[in-house]
Amino acid sequence: MNDTLFAILVTTLTGLTMGLGAMIIFFVKKENNKFITYTMGLSAGAMLMISFMGVIPSVLDSFTEICGDEHLAMTRTLVLFVLGLLLMIGVDRLLPAHAHHHPNSVASIPESEGDKSKGLYRAGMGIAVAIAIHNIPEGIATFTTLMTNRSLGVMVAIAIVLHNLPIGVAIAMPIYLAKNNKLKAVGIALLSGLVSPVAAMMAYLFMMPFFSPMVISSLLAIVAGVMVYICIDELMPAARAHGNYHLATFGIISGIMLISLVFIILG
Repeated sequence: MNDTLFAILVTTLTGLTMGLGAMIIFFVKKENNKFITYTMGLSAGAMLMISFMGVIPSVLDSFTEICGDEHLAMTRTLVLFVLGLLLMIGVDRLLPAHAHHHPNSVASIPESEGDKSKGLYRAGMGIAVAIAIHNIPEGIATFTTLMTNRSLGVMVAIAIVLHNLPIGVAIAMPIYLAKNNKLKAVGIALLSGLVSPVAAMMAYLFMMPFFSPMVISSLLAIVAGVMVYICIDELMPAARAHGNYHLATFGIISGIMLISLVFIILG
């Protein structure tokens, strides 16, 4: 299978997993806090390990080969990494205020019976919009990495799948509780997830003619910043939001160990 088709296929599958995660509402009657806590922690550990031990070293090597100056290569890598962090700060500034913090928790819902259903629905839709916006750089990140380094791209995709499964639950659960419609809840979560492959395909159609080793390496450095920001701002707070601090920490360590093992196996 050629690199482009493989990248499109894997990116699409990662987007679909958000709908798959939402389907847990067909089997449970309330939010599975332990599942979300551990999986969010696992995803955070995996994404941090991939960013710092996979993507950044790969970008540094590429820049060094291109420009022949290790100090310049390091400077470019770090500047673009920070740019990725700043990009996500800008994205968060555009999100609905109630979706900025702990987007995977349905806390702070109005307790008045008359407002409860509307509050739950607004929370679910707010999460869906927030995650859809986040999925734009994630989709481009997955696709770009798969196109340049298939093994590393697969690891990025696995980390995002672990991220998407509990987020699918977080989107679907409040919508289901508000509307008592499981199909609608799963459908909204699925649409939010499918933003990733759509963003990736748009990037491919409009940006691929301009791709060069320098451009690709620059994008990957930005991707590393995006992934680290998501870990710090979204995954870690969500993992600890339900009070299972030790389980969240164990999830983070498990993610680091998992990706370490993958690195060892892949050499």
